[in-house]
Amino acid sequence: NGQLQARVLYPGLQVRYTTNGSEPSASSSLYQSPVKVTGGTIKLKAFNSKGRGSATVEVAVAGVQ
Repeated sequence: NGQLQARVLYPGLQVRYTTNGSEPSASSSLYQSPVKVTGGTIKLKAFNSKGRGSATVEVAVAGVQ
């Protein structure tokens, strides 16, 4: 349906994401609800309250119409 959904199983973590293929940082967009995507590379990373990040998850999205 052209939307990316993410889930974090541990309370207190924030998921940050980028839509331009760059590495997410603690100041990247905060995931709060499904993100509309039309194609490209989405990268997501979970951060704890101290700013320490998880491994990056990369999702390649084929063109969505």
